[in-house]
Amino acid sequence: MKTTVTLLLILFGYNQIAAQIPLMLGVETVTFHFKCDTRSEAAFQYFQVGYFKEREEPLRALKNYWRAINVDTTFCDAYQSLTNLYLHIGELDSALFVVNKYLTINANDEWSITKKSKILMGLDRFDEARKFLEVCIKKHPDDGWYKLNIAKCYLNSQNFDSAFYFSSQAKNTFLNQGDNYSVSDVDFFSAKLLFYSKRYEESLSLLLTLDKEFRKVIDFNAIIGLCHYNLKKQDLEKAKKYIKKAYKQGGKFDNSLLDELNIKH
Repeated sequence: MKTTVTLLLILFGYNQIAAQIPLMLGVETVTFHFKCDTRSEAAFQYFQVGYFKEREEPLRALKNYWRAINVDTTFCDAYQSLTNLYLHIGELDSALFVVNKYLTINANDEWSITKKSKILMGLDRFDEARKFLEVCIKKHPDDGWYKLNIAKCYLNSQNFDSAFYFSSQAKNTFLNQGDNYSVSDVDFFSAKLLFYSKRYEESLSLLLTLDKEFRKVIDFNAIIGLCHYNLKKQDLEKAKKYIKKAYKQGGKFDNSLLDELNIKH
């Protein structure tokens, strides 16, 4: 049997707390009546519908987030939730549209600037992404992830010197913070960077120092295999072993290479 509860709430921007009320009460249906200081009752109720429907009915959630924004064009949380939901369902262009829309209202919103850089990287628009990351790092010079993402942008632009510089800066930042997990991520990226710079022995040496967890990663096995292959060692069995494993994990390789190593495809 469904339980319906009617609540009269006076909220001052604490919508995330309000969203948890049905869970705390253990009820299925809640009718909200809001008095809000900065956004209308209708906008907030649309937002709540979107929030509760994200998992089961993402399209309905999208519609309600848009309705909330149309009612209140400054509703920051609705923009953020809409952006994240578009990203979750793989619609990067739509996510970028929403972020750009909010940036016309608040050009200095840090969340939107950071999110835009990540979306642009996902769209392979690395030069544009780097410009936004550089804005972020000026405000947060001790953020290792901004430095690492800038390095990734430089790698994809084949500016290897700058990529090495920022990956080194990122590693030093994480070391100073005692964040060994992130240090491993930087080392993995650096190994890829060495590979693309055709420094195969250095790449291979660095990869083999990484934690065994990375052996589940396609790129890890692919790059080890390709390092062996490009080093042209007489025994190509190691190249075949790792490339075959990466291929089975979903890695993409030229058919000519697979044929040369006698890997079925």
